[in-house]
This record gives sequence, C-alpha cells and structure tokens, in this order.
Amino acid sequence: MKFIPAAVSIALKKQEEGTMETDDNNYDVVFNPSLKDEEDAFATMTFTFDGAKGQLVSSHSVGTISTSQYEHCLAAARGASQSVVRFFRDCVSKKLSADLR
Repeated sequence: MKFIPAAVSIALKKQEEGTMETDDNNYDVVFNPSLKDEEDAFATMTFTFDGAKGQLVSSHSVGTISTSQYEHCLAAARGASQSVVRFFRDCVSKKLSADLR
C-alpha cells in the first residue's frame, strides 16, 4: 500500500429558514454528520484523500451545490483529512511503542 486513505464526510445545512438552498453565503458545514444532520442537509459529500500527499482520490456528493460551495467543502475536507492522518499516525505510534515494551 502506498498511502493510507483518509475520508471526510460533510453535510451542508441552511442557516436560516426561507433561504435558497444554493445561497453561497448562508450555510453551515457539518463535519462527520449524524443521520439527523444528513436528513436536515440540502447536500452531503464524502471526500477521500491520499494520506501521504493530501491529493483527492475520490469524492461523492448528493444534492445540488454550486461550484464555490464544492470548492469550499473540498478545501475544508482536505484540512480535516490532515487531522485524520495525524490521528492514524498517533494511534499506530502508540501501539508500536506499547508492543516494544
């Protein structure tokens, strides 16, 4: 295996009732959404990144979003994926150091 994949799920929820779903400035980004968050969202996305280089490997979206919303979510997910990779590395490091004792 050349890298550890790191996946990030996002839901986009309207901030206020009565606004347009595609209003680029009026939505909240929810990371690791619950089922309730997904049901309340106007769009959901899952991004998978190469854990070594941070390059996008795949993406899947459900719902209608603008290009700028997609790009905003992609950038946010890329940043979150770095935290996921750090978490993976910390877990493996702790496991290895415990095994060597």
